[in-house]
Amino acid sequence: TAALANYEKALEFIPEFAEAHFNRATIDLLQGNFSRGWRGYEWRFKKRHWQDVYPIRYKLPRWDGSVFRGKRLLVYGEQGFGDTIQFVRYLPRVKALGGTVILETLNSLRACLQSVDGIDEMIDQSAVGAPAKGCDLVVPLLSLPGIFGTDLQSIPAQTPYLHPEAAKVAYWKKKIRGSEFNVGLVWAGNPDQENDHMRSMALSDFMALADIPGLRLFGLQKGPAAAQLTEIPATTGLVNLGPELEDFSDTAAAMANMDLIISVCTATTHLAGALGLPVWTLLSHAPDWRWMLGRDDSPWYPTMRLFRQDTAGDWAGVIDEVCAVLSNLIKSRVPDGEPGKKAGSSVRVKGPNHLKTPVPPDRAPDLNQMGIAALRDGDPEKALTLVARALADDSQNPQYFCNFGRIC
Repeated sequence: TAALANYEKALEFIPEFAEAHFNRATIDLLQGNFSRGWRGYEWRFKKRHWQDVYPIRYKLPRWDGSVFRGKRLLVYGEQGFGDTIQFVRYLPRVKALGGTVILETLNSLRACLQSVDGIDEMIDQSAVGAPAKGCDLVVPLLSLPGIFGTDLQSIPAQTPYLHPEAAKVAYWKKKIRGSEFNVGLVWAGNPDQENDHMRSMALSDFMALADIPGLRLFGLQKGPAAAQLTEIPATTGLVNLGPELEDFSDTAAAMANMDLIISVCTATTHLAGALGLPVWTLLSHAPDWRWMLGRDDSPWYPTMRLFRQDTAGDWAGVIDEVCAVLSNLIKSRVPDGEPGKKAGSSVRVKGPNHLKTPVPPDRAPDLNQMGIAALRDGDPEKALTLVARALADDSQNPQYFCNFGRIC
C-alpha cells in the first residue's frame, strides 16, 4: 500500500525511526503479516509520544517467554479497555510456564476479569509505576502475542474466556425478558481516542433498526455519547440501560440477556466477543489493525461478524446492510444469523504525488503541521493534500513520509 511504501521510505532515511517502525507494524498486522508485525509493534515503547499514551515504566527484568517457576511475573495492561479484554486470553498460556501471575489493570475491569484463567493476583493499575512488592519479572500485555509467535493459525480463539456473574445475569434477565429479539447497541467509543472521529457513529444513524418488526433495542452506551439518547423519540422504544452499568461486569451481565450486540469498534465489542456472544462490529473504511482486511469474520472472536464501510464515512451503507441481514435473522430466529452480502473493504489510497504543488521551503513544516491538525479534525482528504505539499518541497524529510503513511 501507499502507507507501507512511505514508512519504508522513512526508514531508509532513519533506520531507528520508532514511529515509522510502529506504523509499519500496524499495516503488517492489518494485512496478516504477523511475524514482522509483532516485532515492529514493540517499537511503541520508543515512540516520542508513548510517554503520554502510557507513562508507566517498570525497573524489572523483562519476561521473554521462558519458564519462570518459583518467580512472580507482573503483566500490566496498556492502552485501552478493549486491548486488555482482547489479550488477557494469553494469560493461561503464561501461567502454564511458571509461578505466580499478577495482572495489573484498571479498576473498572477487575470484576469482569475475575473469571479469566491464569491470574493468581489482580491489582489496580498504578499511577506512578510502582509494581507490587516482590515481583521478579514484568511484561506488557500486548507483547504476549509476539512472545508466543502468534500467527493466523495459532490465535487462541476459544471463547468464552470471560464469564458474567450469575447473580447479575439473573438481575438483568428480570428486567430484559420478553418475546422480542433483544439487541444491545453501542454507537461510540472514547472521544479522547485519536481516531474516534472515524470509528464512532451517532445514535441517530441506528434508528433505521427501530423500524424492523419484532425487534427491541437497548442502549448500552456509556460516556458523553450517551447524552444522544435525549434526542431520540420515545416512539422508537429504545431502552436505556446505561445509567445502571457501573463497570464492565454489569455490562457483561446485561449483554448475556441479549440476542445480539451491535457495536462500533470499542471495548464493548471485545467484551461481547470474549463472552462468546453474537456480536456485529461496525467498522470504518480504514479499520484498526486487529480487524484486518477483506473479511467479514474475526480470527480473534468466532461469534463476531464484521460490517465494513465501502467508502470513507459511509455509515448509511453499513446500516442498510445491517438492517437487511437483521430482518432475515429475526424472521428465521437463527441465533448466528443468515449469510449476508460481504461488505467491501478494499482501501484506496493515494501516493505522495497527490496534488504535488511546489511551496516555499519555509512553509513545508507549517503545511505538515496543518495536515496533522486536519486529520485530528476528521478531514483526511485535506490532511493528505497538505502533507503531500510538504513532501513535494522537502522529499528528504522522514517525518513527512511517516505522517503521509499514517494518513493513507
